[in-house]
Order: sequence, then C-alpha cells, then structure tokens
Amino acid sequence: MNKKIDFAELEKKTQDETLKELEFFNVLDFISKKCLTEKGKELILNARPIDDIKWLTHELSQIDEFTNLLISDEELPVENINDIRPILYKSRIENAILNTGELLSIADVIRVARQLKLFLEHRKEKCPLLNEELFNIFNEPALRKHITDAVDDNGEVKDNATKELLKIRNEIIDKSNRLRYRMDKIVKQFSEENFTQEEFYTVRDGRFVLPIRSEHKRHLSGIIHSVSQTGATVFIEPTEIVEMNNEISFLKVEEQREIYNILKGLTKEVARYSAILLETYDIIGHLDALYARAVYALEFGAVKPVISDTNEIHLKKIYHPLLVHSKGKKNVVPLSIEFIENKRGHLISGPNAGGKTVALKSIGLNILLALSGFFTIGEVHTNYRNVYSAIGDHQSIENDLSTFSSQLIKLKQILDVADAKSLVLVDEIGSGTDPQEGAALASGILDTFIELNLFFIATTHQSSLKTYALNREVIENASLEFNEAALKPTYHFLSGIPGNSYAFFLAKNIGIDANVLKRANNYLGDKQKELENSIAILQRYKQETAELLRQLNIEKSKCNELKISLETREKELKNRKVEIIANAKLEAYSIVQNANALVKNTIKEIKNQNRNINDIKEEFNKKSKNLKKK
Repeated sequence: MNKKIDFAELEKKTQDETLKELEFFNVLDFISKKCLTEKGKELILNARPIDDIKWLTHELSQIDEFTNLLISDEELPVENINDIRPILYKSRIENAILNTGELLSIADVIRVARQLKLFLEHRKEKCPLLNEELFNIFNEPALRKHITDAVDDNGEVKDNATKELLKIRNEIIDKSNRLRYRMDKIVKQFSEENFTQEEFYTVRDGRFVLPIRSEHKRHLSGIIHSVSQTGATVFIEPTEIVEMNNEISFLKVEEQREIYNILKGLTKEVARYSAILLETYDIIGHLDALYARAVYALEFGAVKPVISDTNEIHLKKIYHPLLVHSKGKKNVVPLSIEFIENKRGHLISGPNAGGKTVALKSIGLNILLALSGFFTIGEVHTNYRNVYSAIGDHQSIENDLSTFSSQLIKLKQILDVADAKSLVLVDEIGSGTDPQEGAALASGILDTFIELNLFFIATTHQSSLKTYALNREVIENASLEFNEAALKPTYHFLSGIPGNSYAFFLAKNIGIDANVLKRANNYLGDKQKELENSIAILQRYKQETAELLRQLNIEKSKCNELKISLETREKELKNRKVEIIANAKLEAYSIVQNANALVKNTIKEIKNQNRNINDIKEEFNKKSKNLKKK
C-alpha cells in the first residue's frame, strides 16, 4: 500500500516539475487574463492534462462553437462579476446578515445567468454543446427582483422596500423638517445677540446642536456635546429640542431595525437558493473560461487539436506559444514532427543556440495544452501521454549537486514512473561528464526507453550518439538547420538528418586565432572529421532535395492549372459542338417545313387557278432559291 502511495507521489512530483520546466503555467497565466470572472481564471490556472478523450473532445468542441460565434462577431454577454461563493457560504450561517453590496453581487450573477441563457438559447443551432451547460443554471427571476426592489444601485435600502420603512422614513423627514425650522429660529435669535460663531447649526452623534462661543455657553440651556479643538466653540443641544432629537433618534433606531429585518429576509432567501446559485456561478465561470480560450485561439491562430486513442503523435507546423506571444507568429519558425510505432524516438543534434531546447519545449508544451483542453498554435494529433522532461541546468549548490548529477536524479525519477504511455524529453542527455562515459550512459538510457516502448526526444552534441541513432530503427536523427555562410541558425527543423555542432565555425567567427584552430583540428580524430563531413554533405543534399521538391511542387501546380484549363476548354468545345449540331438540326427541320409549306401552297393556288400559272411558277422559283440559301 505504501509503495503505491510513494509511486503516485513521485509521479505527481515528476509531472509537476515537467509542467514548470516547459513553462506550462506561464501560458495558462497569459490565457487566464482574458477571463472576466474569478472562477474562469481558476479553471484556466488549474487546468491539467486529463486522460479522458470523451471529456477533452467535448471541451474542445465547445471552444470551437465559441470561436465560430466570435468569427460572426457575436460576443458572449459576460461581464466582471464578483465571486459570490463566500457570500453564499455566509448566507448559510445562522443569524448571518448579508449587506447590500453582497446582495447586489448575487443579483448581478442572476442577471448575467439570465443573459447567458437567452444568448445561447437563441443560438441553439450554432452551439448545441454550449446549450448543454444551461440545464442547471439558475432561472428564478423573483430573487433578483426582491433584491433590486429593496436595494438601489448605490447599495442603499429603498424607501419603499416595505410599507413600514416608508412610514418610518416619512416620519423622520417630517420631524427633521420641524426640528430644522425650530433650529433656524434659535440660530437667528442667538446670532443677533452675537452668541454664535456662525449663523448655522450642525449635527453631533446624530443630534442637532448649536455652535456657541465658549464665553456665552451659560446663556443657552441645554446639553453640551463637544468642544472645538481651540476651545473657542461649544456645541450645545438646546433643551427645547432635546425631545424632538430623541424622537428622531428613536425613529432612526426603528429604521435600522426595519432595514435589518429586510436584509435578514433577503439573506434567508439567498440561503435557500445557495446550492443552485453556487452551481450557476460555476457554470458562468466555465463558460467564461471556454470563451477566454476561444478569444486566445482567434488572436493567435490556434486550432482545435485532435485527441484519439491511436498510438501516434503528429505535430504539424507547431509554434512555441510564449515566443508567439512576445514576437508574433510571423517571426517564429514552426516545426513538424511525428511519433509512430516504428519511429518512437528522435535524437536532435546541432549547434548551441540553434533552437534544440525550444524545439523540445514546443513539442511538450503543445501536447500538454492539447491534453488540457486548449487549442494549439499549430496542428496537434495525439493520444494521451504522461509527459516527463529533464531540461535545463539543474545544478544545485545548496544540495551539492552538479549539472550531471542533477540530470541523473531527474532521469532516475522519470525511469521510475515512465511507461508505454509516456513521452520523455531530455535536453543534452549525458552531458556534463566525460564524453565517452556520458555517451555510454545516454545510450543505456535510450535503450531502456526503447524497451519501455515509450515515445522520446533527446538532444545532444555527442557524435557517438548520432551514430547510435543511425543504428536503431525506432530512433530517427534530427537537427536544427544552420546557415554556414551566415554562421547563424535558421531554426528550421530537419527530420532524418543529424546536425553538426559547428564548434570550429563558431570559434572562427568569434575571432579565435587560426593557429589555435589548426592545432585543435589536429586533435580531432579522422572518424570524427568523416562523420562531420558526412553530416554536412547530408544536410546539403537535404537542402538541395528540399529546393528541388519546392520547384517540383511549383511545376506540378502549374501543370495542374494547365490541366484544369485544358479540361475546361475541352468541355466548352464539346458543349459548343453539341449546341451547333442541335441548332443545325433545328434549322434543317425549319427549312423542310418551309419547303413543304411552299409546295402545298403552290399546288393549292394551281388548283384554284386564282392566279396566272406563269406568275405562280415565277414566285415558286424565287422562294425555292431563298430556301436553298438558308
């Protein structure tokens, strides 16, 4: 039992480290900023790969429906709403009272839920899957009406929230007006006698008071409430208005008691619906998260991935999301790669700063995003995979670990949890130690990957590993293209060909003395030189082949266009021929009919002898000639 727990913990730890290494969380953080609700942000930030093809397919199809709505310029009616979960939990506590701001937050969520329901129901044919979200959404408008009938937009309880509150407030207004009238008279009286500092009265602790000069405080009978900081003014409540102030204070207590009862009633009503309101907030958050993913997809040209149960991975023109975010899609070079049963591994080689690590991260990151329910920037067709990585410098001074030791620890973790459903990404496998021993250890690890029947990619500078890959049917060499003339990487991914490290090229370009390079070259073995030369020739042939293929495709395209043009022309000629023959037949038929009519008419005239026989003959010959001309 303990062993299973330890395995599960190790598996989760290794997966979490991989997500961090591949910058998965950075992409989630970027997308989450497109959400308008706290729940939506949580769903994005907490997204993880899921081994559930049915759920993933449904989630991705819902995003697809949102992208289609966005293409039609139809925006989801979601706005910034407060997180009502703490409010709903509070409403369930005995004797808890929700304040007006909290009640308005509940009303806002109910309103948005209603808007969403109407919006999606009116587009049911376009988005049937999104409409499935509406089955359990809150649809009781009475609660919102009760809240908005009692509380205004500023969070104040309305006068007409209840008849009793309206009565109390009217009484307060009436008594306050009478009190002000009385205070105006008192102010006028004492200001004429120059007992007051100013011709006004004020309020202290909810009671009307008169500011009197300190030296005249005995001239006014009343209760002293306070003294100014300078001591020059005393605030006195005149005795004659004490009872009126008391009445107003009592009414205000009654007002607060009535407001309490109103809020208490609304709180109980919210508590009664709290379960479905919690579910409604979750539904709104889910729709918000789906919508944010759709907005992201359209903004960066991301496409719907295909998740299947076939044991293959096909990636076509995929991009590293974070590079696209910062540089723009047109400034990032995509890559294409596939993993199939007889090509389960790829060994990528090439110069430093040539893009090998970015290639690893692009592959792992796009697969992880697809398996977490996100559209990917590039075409992804994959089955479920546990993705594990050993990328970057894991050197630890604190734990006294070198880069090599740290990578070994990471690889041990991966080997302990990996199986046939895994995709393993290793950067600079076997580096940081003696090249010969490192390459041998790397070969043993790659052999184990092959034995486990998993998919994997490793990057390397080791020439012996390039040879190792050439002798393994299930491993394919690959590289990142390097422009020798410009001495710069192009970042184009070349499948099937290993890459040179170009150490001597780069050293020469930096300005290392020619004598140093000459001496260094003497230490390079003949086999190494032959391998590097062979790789260079292969890459050149690859480039030439690619160029020939490009030209061939252009010519093929031209031929196809010409073929289509000729077929169209041939079809037009056939149609024209049919039309000409049909017209000719019609014209011949018309001539025959006219000739017959002429003969019949001539015979008739001869029989009737209405005209001279010579005239008839002459007319017959004339019409006959006209028919022949036709």
